[in-house]
Amino acid sequence: MSNSTLPREVLDLYITASLPEPLVIEMMQLIEEFTPSMIPGHRYLLETMCGNAFWDKRLKPSQRTQAGSTMAKMVSGGLFDLNFAATYHGVTKMYQLK
Repeated sequence: MSNSTLPREVLDLYITASLPEPLVIEMMQLIEEFTPSMIPGHRYLLETMCGNAFWDKRLKPSQRTQAGSTMAKMVSGGLFDLNFAATYHGVTKMYQLK
């Protein structure tokens, strides 16, 4: 998946008032860049996949919640070659390679 080849109507599914297009695209790019370094069987938080420069500095706390919901929709929709993983954090989702 490359967001340059992603149909507009698909990208529009993930853009919200609190998570505008530039942040959605940046998040998708960061996940694409991180995925090759993932170790099979290991679980990752979205925060880890996006990195602190994005998560802590680019997103407001309310946007972090929306980013998590958006990522869950992306994984459910098959945009990334990832599955949901068991989590230690209750409602915080974790991801692993398929």
